[in-house]
Amino acid sequence: MQAWQRRQRALIDLGQPQELRAATLQDDIRRYLALLPEGRTRDDAEDLLVHWARLYGHQPRSSLTAPVLHAQLLAWHRDGAAAQTCNHRRRVLVTLTKV
Repeated sequence: MQAWQRRQRALIDLGQPQELRAATLQDDIRRYLALLPEGRTRDDAEDLLVHWARLYGHQPRSSLTAPVLHAQLLAWHRDGAAAQTCNHRRRVLVTLTKV
């Protein structure tokens, strides 16, 4: 079983370049924004993602677990951000992850 697990991990590692495995959230944001056409959609995404980048930009995107995101959204809400604003920030991060 352990040999099979090692082979599977090796196959996963081969499928993903090293520079992407070590990428930070800030790197992912840059790549995502480069895919969007110029205009309002890109500007809105950039305005929303800057909030995530300030807090977690130096960390890998994979470190942003559901409890971490939930706690941050609650903190923003407690600090006075509207529920709709928090939802927009969450949505753009989810979209970045899917892309």
